[in-house]
Amino acid sequence: MLFFVNGHEMVSPTNWDVQTDPVNNTLNRVLTSGPSSLGGLNTTVEYRALPNQQVLRSMVTLSNPGTTSMTIPFTVATNFGSDSGTTVIATSSGDAAVSTADRWLVTADNAVTPGDAVNTSVLAGPGAVAAPPASTSQVVFDCADRDGIQATYNVTIPAGGSRALMFLNELSGTNAAATTGAARFNTNPAATDELLTGLSDAQRDSIVNWRLTEGQPDGLIRKPHHPYVGNNIYNTTGRGQTVRSKVHRGDWQKFTVRIYNDGNTRTTFTAQGLSSTSKVRVKYFAGATNVTTAMKSTQGLSFSLAPGQYKQIKVKMKITRSAHVGVHKFAKVLTTSSSSGVNKQDAVRAILIARS
Repeated sequence: MLFFVNGHEMVSPTNWDVQTDPVNNTLNRVLTSGPSSLGGLNTTVEYRALPNQQVLRSMVTLSNPGTTSMTIPFTVATNFGSDSGTTVIATSSGDAAVSTADRWLVTADNAVTPGDAVNTSVLAGPGAVAAPPASTSQVVFDCADRDGIQATYNVTIPAGGSRALMFLNELSGTNAAATTGAARFNTNPAATDELLTGLSDAQRDSIVNWRLTEGQPDGLIRKPHHPYVGNNIYNTTGRGQTVRSKVHRGDWQKFTVRIYNDGNTRTTFTAQGLSSTSKVRVKYFAGATNVTTAMKSTQGLSFSLAPGQYKQIKVKMKITRSAHVGVHKFAKVLTTSSSSGVNKQDAVRAILIARS
């Protein structure tokens, strides 16, 4: 396995370390290489052999010591060692054709009875991730043959910050076992899964080819008799998750907001809404309970959600008669989670257009 940072191959420096796994107290399962200065970034790789699975986890951390953000190509290349007999057995998209849509692939040196170990390569986690593979190739560096997998990612590292990529490589005895085992990579591992051993919340949050955040709010909004918008869209502007309605001045309009936990563990969220003005009135309800005061406060409305659960909030708005016809007024619901030490936010908007 080779890594290329901004076009530069990472070569292990003299400052590498083989150590005892502090979690499982097993010797020689963790090897750390770096940091190495490559392409303006400090790069560190941690290789961890998991004790209860035939999996090698490689964690590459890119740190930007500069004063400006950097967007660079990052490439991982693996030669499978199965030479000219290399055959793609399965992919995450369900076919035998490798593309950027695939998050994992299974390969062997024979489609029926492999003589060597069967390889599972996990290139990214499921769902919408910050840096999915931008390109892939099955031709890599030469080692008796050039069959393998290569993936390139476009990674943005903020000034003074760090971003990471996590790769998993598993060995199996048969094609069937490998394909069955790979299915577990179609979902994010639980916070207690061995695949995430030794990673702090901050490290998990920094991984750009997986979305391992422990709590990611996902706001959806709709007006009556219309579908929800905003699913799997995450921003604080409401772009792509805004609904509009024309109403007579003085009439109330209702909107329904659902806030989902798209993370992988129970998390406490805080929702806040815009306050009323002389031109627009806004009220918020959770069921039959008026939560307007909490929604408009600096503390917000707090609630806890398990993965996949949602909190429903009704928003009632009206444009006052003092507003001009045609004026646009909006209410925004902003939801924040900081359970993993890094704020995750999402916002939806409702816009009213005044009629006579």
